[in-house]
Formats: sequence, structure tokens, C-alpha cells
Amino acid sequence: MSARNDVRQSGYIMIIMVVLMTAGAVAYFSQGVSNAKRDGESRLQQNALNDLRTAKNKLLQFAQFQPEFYQSDNLSNTRIYKDLDKIPAPGYLPCPDADGNGWLEGGETTCSNPYDTADATTGFVGGHLPIGIEGRNAYFGSIKPGDIHYFVDERFVNSNDQYNNPATSRFAPLNPGLTDLASNNHLPSLSLNGQAGYVVILVHPGKNQALDSANADTNASFFTPSQSNNVNDDLVIGIRFNEWQTAVMQRICAQKSRLEAIDSSQNVWTNAYDSSDNPAGSNWQAYLGNCAS
Repeated sequence: MSARNDVRQSGYIMIIMVVLMTAGAVAYFSQGVSNAKRDGESRLQQNALNDLRTAKNKLLQFAQFQPEFYQSDNLSNTRIYKDLDKIPAPGYLPCPDADGNGWLEGGETTCSNPYDTADATTGFVGGHLPIGIEGRNAYFGSIKPGDIHYFVDERFVNSNDQYNNPATSRFAPLNPGLTDLASNNHLPSLSLNGQAGYVVILVHPGKNQALDSANADTNASFFTPSQSNNVNDDLVIGIRFNEWQTAVMQRICAQKSRLEAIDSSQNVWTNAYDSSDNPAGSNWQAYLGNCAS
């Protein structure tokens, strides 16, 4: 009888051990799946952040080399070089891609939304970051069409027909004096987490691929998850005005001796702006004194 009970007890113990081992295995593999899911989400988030940083750097490079990108046009497979007074100054940025197909086409190549102090939805334009600009060899990173939302102060776009510069269709002069409030200028209206002065805001939407309500309300204020009152998993970075200024000044200072040699009466982007005679002028010569000797 005792032997039979021992056998039964051994059987019960084996059953319990199997149950415990099975439960442990399920917990282990469940934890593994959970960890793998978190790791996968973390990698996707890191990849998205890398895309944003690459796009930011590409936009700054585009601004730095604006004169080179637009010194000529390709007409019927023939490169036609522009007159000096038609070449834009450094600092300009592309319009947003309105339809999310990746390219600036037709009416998308020009954009505007003039600033109104009484309207928080003005002073910037928004859409998607273009993959690039065909015919200009300008590309903004290895992104899929529509992946990154792009908002830019409308004075900084390289084609805006709302300003009285019919020969160029651009705001001018575009230079560090843009924040001189005494000249009726104003700071870039875009803000991130309550900090104003952003020229560009780039947003990679969260898991549902749609902008969080804090960033989709059409005004100039944007928020990162830690600063939002909503359930926000958007990744957001920007280009501050001082970052834009530093990038463009690097280009200007690298050419200091060459730019100093340009006759101040010549109609070219380096010289003073004049709506009639030099609409492309942005007077960057005036800032050469800020370059290190």
C-alpha cells in the first residue's frame, strides 16, 4: 500500500513539475516575445530618428548651396546658365510636398502663407518632406514618400510669389537681419515645446502613421511626447534660426576673400537688396565682418 502511494505521489509530483515547467516556458517565451517586440519598436524609432536627423542635415546643405543648385536651368536637355542677378542667395529651402508622392510637381513648386499677427495658422507652410528635387540633384535622405511631415517659415522657401519680387518670386533680403523687429521683421513663427524661433519643424508620426492631435491642429506650435498633454508618440526635431544662420555663415565665411572682391554696385545675391535693380540681393557682404579672420 505504501509503495502504491509512493507511485501515486511520484506521479503527482511529475505532473506538477510538468505544469510548472510548461508555465515557466510559456512565461519565458512570452517575455521573449515582449522583449523582441520592444526591441523592434525601439529599432524602428531609432531608424525614424536617424531619418529626421539626416533630413535636417540635408536641408541645411541645400540652404548652404542654394546658388549652385539654381545657377542654371535644364531646358530641353540643354543647360542654360542664369544671369547673376537671377541666382538666389544661400539660405532658401524647398516648398513642402503637398500630395505626399515624394516630388515637387506643378503648383507644389511655389508656396506661400503670409504672416498675420492675429492668425496663428499663418507665416508657415506645411506638407511632406520631398524625397528630392528632380533636375537639381537635391535629395533629402533615404525616406519613403510621405514619411516625414515638413513645416517651414514661408519666407525661407525658394519660390514664393506673394512678395514684391516678380523677377525672383522669393522673399528678400534673407539674412540674419530677419529678426530685426525694428525693421518690421519678425522671428520665425514656428515653435517647438513653447520655444519660438524655428525655421523648420520635421515630424515623423507615431505608430499609427498619423500626426498626434498636438501637432495636427494647423497652428505653428509643435510638441514632443514629453511636452504634450496628449498620448503623443511623434518624433519631432527642428532647425532653429541660429542653426540656419550658423550653417549659411559657414558657407559665406569660406568664400570671404572672394565675396569681398565683388563690386558692391553689381547686381548679385551678395550685395544689397533692391526691389527693382537687385531683387535677388540679400546683402551677405554686410555680415563678412562676423567671420573669423
